[in-house]
Amino acid sequence: LLFVGEVRHLKGIDLLLEAVRELGSVSLTVVGDGPDLTHYTNLSKAMGLAARVTFAGRLPIRQALERGRLMVVPSRNESFPYVVLETAAAAVPMIASNVGGIPEVLPPSMLVAPDATAIASAIRAALADFGSARKRAEDLAQAMRQSFSVATMARTITAFYATLGR
Repeated sequence: LLFVGEVRHLKGIDLLLEAVRELGSVSLTVVGDGPDLTHYTNLSKAMGLAARVTFAGRLPIRQALERGRLMVVPSRNESFPYVVLETAAAAVPMIASNVGGIPEVLPPSMLVAPDATAIASAIRAALADFGSARKRAEDLAQAMRQSFSVATMARTITAFYATLGR
């Protein structure tokens, strides 16, 4: 599993650690830094997960995405996280919390409540049928290339500003 983001409470890393403990046989790489890094490093040890959880520090997104097969974004709240766009564009299978702007990008099949048990269940299902998870990620990447291309975004913004001039 892979988490990429700021290491702080709002990002739900504790929920992900609990899901990892519940799953029992998966490993997790946390890529990022933040005010709660020491807390979550200590929490992973206290939960008996030190051998299965790696805190890799900051990395460029391309290097980070090589550290796991399944991205998990367990946030309690979000606006519109770039990591979701970057992961989707790279066709990496993903599970994310159904909060903030995330549902604007991801289909319901990739969304989950920000709850450790729900996250663990979604991870278990994705890993059990990883071929389907990969296919959903590839389909999403194709849709992202169309919806978020520079040309499409420029047309959308230009059309919006044109309506303001009327």
